[in-house]
Amino acid sequence: MSQKSRDISEYAYKRGAASLFEFLDAEPSYRATLIGYRQGQAAYLLAVEQVRWAGGTRILP
Repeated sequence: MSQKSRDISEYAYKRGAASLFEFLDAEPSYRATLIGYRQGQAAYLLAVEQVRWAGGTRILP
């Protein structure tokens, strides 16, 4: 959703319907959402590995 908001702001800015401030204001929200998503993925993968380790099903290379 934040990417769509950023894209709409960019589209409006390029066509003169929005100010530079409005366009730049959408970028931090998008980046914060993306960082939160990536952190959630990392936490999930870490938890999976911890469960596998605790259960003895982790195979080391």
